[in-house]
Amino acid sequence: LVLNSRHDPATPHTWARNVTRQLDGAVLLTYDGWGHGVIDRSACTLTATTRYLVDLRPPKRGTHCAAVPPEPAPGSASPETSPETLAKALATTGATDW
Repeated sequence: LVLNSRHDPATPHTWARNVTRQLDGAVLLTYDGWGHGVIDRSACTLTATTRYLVDLRPPKRGTHCAAVPPEPAPGSASPETSPETLAKALATTGATDW
């Protein structure tokens, strides 16, 4: 699983696409926002990453996660990435969604 934001200031999205093409069986998950490091940017990115790490189920090829507003303060959890939101997303998302 390769994760990258559409507007990453450190590693351009084109680099992520190239890496994905070079790795057998790799899938690129694109976060359609800004920033470097996208694992916990939204419930979408966190759920997809967790499903991959726990169940080895990557998202479908071409999956995009919508951009969300930045967190109000550095280091604080946003409602999108709270443990409650992740638990609810994992419980309500069926296997066919990926």
